[in-house]
Amino acid sequence: MENELNANITPINRTLFIEYPDLVTVEQLHKMLLICRPVAYELIKSRKVRALKIGRCYRITKQSVIDLIYQS
Repeated sequence: MENELNANITPINRTLFIEYPDLVTVEQLHKMLLICRPVAYELIKSRKVRALKIGRCYRITKQSVIDLIYQS
């Protein structure tokens, strides 16, 4: 599984958002993309970014954020 995750990571992707962990919070997501919190939750709800719900909190993969940027 780790190899599958690393397969999508190109050298340029390794330098994007380097200051953030591999799983980010909604707060970090909205700071990364310079969007408001409601828009961050809409991205999660619409499944434009992959997120895990752990308890009451979401965790978003950093790679999912990078993929969203490249889709635009």
